Amino acid sequence: MEENEIMQPAESAPQEDAESAATAAAEPTEQSDAVTGTIPEAEAGENVQQPITIPIQYNHESRELTLEEAQTLAQKGLKFDEVSPTLEKIRFLATANGKSMQEMVDALVESQDKQLYSSILAECDGNESIAQRLFDAEKLKRQTAAESAQKEAAAAQEKEKADLAKRLADEFVELQQEFPELAEFSAVPKSVLDAAVKGKNLTDAYLRYQRAESKKVSAAKAVQEQATKASTGSQAEGAGETTNPTIDAMLAGVWAR
Repeated sequence: MEENEIMQPAESAPQEDAESAATAAAEPTEQSDAVTGTIPEAEAGENVQQPITIPIQYNHESRELTLEEAQTLAQKGLKFDEVSPTLEKIRFLATANGKSMQEMVDALVESQDKQLYSSILAECDGNESIAQRLFDAEKLKRQTAAESAQKEAAAAQEKEKADLAKRLADEFVELQQEFPELAEFSAVPKSVLDAAVKGKNLTDAYLRYQRAESKKVSAAKAVQEQATKASTGSQAEGAGETTNPTIDAMLAGVWAR
């Protein structure tokens, strides 16, 4: 019992020290604030840049795409343009052989496998067991090479996305310096964004856009002025006529009375 009574004060001391340390840590001092330079959340949030979005019209609906989504769709469109001639050839072969495009591709792959196996079998003097092992090894080698090429293409595509996002963000800052009225990236016309995605400098593309719009306005004004002049000329020609056949007939009837 005496040992327990002696140990109790010893246990309470660390607890009091821990509470004191926690209280001290929770109370910021002027020195710590000066050293860390703490920024209030409201001020820190003012400089947060809004994500870049691109407005598009698809299937009679308006959508806002992120820059990554827009680039992915653009790359898919460009890729489709590249493979479109090949797809047309496959469609032609499929139609000529009474097959679907998928069936035609499967038939071509199967034909290539048969040719590869026949070639290996001939090199093995007809030993099917050895030929099959070599065939499987060659197929695995080709499959590995194809997957490696696919991964490299995917990595290159991701790098292109990151590079494009950084370039457009930097160029938009430059564009805002020249045109402060463009408060948000979404205010940039779609045709300008399309040109920028294809490699044009954003400011250069916007200046070209403004020039084209200015020409349209000038052309519209010229047409309007010509129409106004033609209308004024017609009115001037009509002003010389002092009589109207209908009015003359009415007056003649009045005077006849």
